[in-house]
Amino acid sequence: MEDSLAHLLPLLKTPPIDTSVLQQITNILQLQTEESLPTCLVRSFEPLLALHQWSWQLFSDDVHSWINELAYCELFYAIASFDKQLVFDGRIEAEDKAPLLFCATIDQADRVFAQIEQRMADDENDPFVGIISAWLSNHSYLIFDQLQYTITPLVDHIGQHIARHYVMNRQYKLVLPGLPHFPVHDSS
Repeated sequence: MEDSLAHLLPLLKTPPIDTSVLQQITNILQLQTEESLPTCLVRSFEPLLALHQWSWQLFSDDVHSWINELAYCELFYAIASFDKQLVFDGRIEAEDKAPLLFCATIDQADRVFAQIEQRMADDENDPFVGIISAWLSNHSYLIFDQLQYTITPLVDHIGQHIARHYVMNRQYKLVLPGLPHFPVHDSS
């Protein structure tokens, strides 16, 4: 896997990217089994990290250029599936999992959230939202299992953003209409 993935990654840096390259990477990730996962991670850590970093860069850029391309969507779901296997594999140390899952920058996370908000305003079933949801679910699974990662700046920032913009927003919408309304008197 290491040689194949390392050989394909440079092809992701020169647009336009041939869909066969995306499909080959998707196939490599999908072929990883529970038995091969630890070996794959040890042998291919650097290419996997580069793939995750490339993905976050694409997520944080204008998604209009790739979101309707099936090969991109399949690749990002394959990475999410690979990451989920990785998170739940008890033979792999958290220190080996976290760098892959938490490789985004705070700026990239902010730009991803801005795109989510823009795209959800247009279409609540936008495929980008589904992809990011799968990726952030893997973050949640790892954090639930490894609480020490809740203090990293990226995880803290993502958690605060979700709480402010989604959780609290929905709670307020549910609670505020039920609160009693008191008349406001002008004291002048």
